[in-house]
Amino acid sequence: MSRSRGSAGEPCFDRRAATRADAPAILSINRDGVPGVNALGRSDIERLLGMSPFFRVAERAGVLVAYLIGIGSEADYDDEEFLWFRSRFPDFVYVDQVAVAREARGAGVASTLYEDLEMFAAGRGSPLLALEVNLRPENRPSLVFHERHRFSEIGRLETADGRLVSLRTRSVAPGC
Repeated sequence: MSRSRGSAGEPCFDRRAATRADAPAILSINRDGVPGVNALGRSDIERLLGMSPFFRVAERAGVLVAYLIGIGSEADYDDEEFLWFRSRFPDFVYVDQVAVAREARGAGVASTLYEDLEMFAAGRGSPLLALEVNLRPENRPSLVFHERHRFSEIGRLETADGRLVSLRTRSVAPGC
């Protein structure tokens, strides 16, 4: 488990690998995040726990407040946006979802999870982080967040379910 620090040096968020026991809290955060993230069911969480080398959660005072799912480019994953990236890049870590509970938004927990993800990607030698952000329906907070974190748009995709997404990447600093 790793821990982030608050401005006065006190612990803010504990971060660790997600487990099956986290499913109810992850599903609750996910429901609050729709339509900014795709809705998940328990079977989706089970599948993602099995395939995602980076499925992390953050807790504050023992309460789960965020999660981030990162999938390696080698995964057997049929997500439309993931496949778009795989057809163009040999090695990347794909952010399938990041979601933060309402009460923890704006407190830096997503940024902390992204720092962990970048260290993970650098450790496995992946040079790129990849993700998409909904343009239709618009997910303005995600657009602002990912622009602030230097993710650049490299394409757009009309998805089979009628969304328009901005496809974005960011280079991983070697030896992060």
